[in-house]
Amino acid sequence: MFGEVIEGIEDKKWTAKLRKLVPDLVDLEEHWILPRCPEPYGDDIWNPIDYYTEDVAKGAINKAEKVLNIITKFIREYYNIKL
Repeated sequence: MFGEVIEGIEDKKWTAKLRKLVPDLVDLEEHWILPRCPEPYGDDIWNPIDYYTEDVAKGAINKAEKVLNIITKFIREYYNIKL
């Protein structure tokens, strides 16, 4: 879905920057889907205690902060909105 949104942006500089976020967004997707749908494949219930380590959590936080910072800059510059 994010890819479709990017295609509607006319500024090529921002299109390129936002495309680079797609892999991070794909990685982050599991962090918000699994807590909402803890039985993704009909298997045992997904338990975050069994999955998350400090490194996994820090990696997700770093990716989320990166995405948030770039999207915030995009909104400020492209739409001239103060956040």
